[in-house]
Amino acid sequence: MSEVMDGLANPEGLVSRALWQTQHAVEQACDDALASLGMTTTLAGTLAFLAQRPGQSAADLARRARVAPQSVAKAVARLDQLGMVRRESHPVHGRIVRLYLTDTGRDTLEAATAVIGQVEQDLCGGFDARARGRLVDQLQRLRERAEQLRAAGSGAPKGG
Repeated sequence: MSEVMDGLANPEGLVSRALWQTQHAVEQACDDALASLGMTTTLAGTLAFLAQRPGQSAADLARRARVAPQSVAKAVARLDQLGMVRRESHPVHGRIVRLYLTDTGRDTLEAATAVIGQVEQDLCGGFDARARGRLVDQLQRLRERAEQLRAAGSGAPKGG
């Protein structure tokens, strides 16, 4: 039996399962830490993406964040309720709504960044800088391979 087939019989041995479990645990740890700010990982991430490119639309944000437009719409609506974003109609294309952080949004993002930084430091406490760099490199390679799989449909990517 192949390693993959063994993994299907014992899902704990699958890389995809380990990644999913890790992502879920990290997101929960971040959400728990952000709760004191009334934030979640999703909301903090949305603020961070908006801070990087002020004036982008929700559709642009969804593409950059690689998430469903509905997820962005929900996050932006919540941030709007909290007074952390403001919306402006595009001066030429009136149906396009541009998004900007408010002062409250910027202040909250600054606090959330510090909280997430502490969580990251705690998570990676057992890693030296070299091991951490290797882990990030390997995760990025896995993401790239997954994107290749997706682009190719259901077939496996070719090559190394």
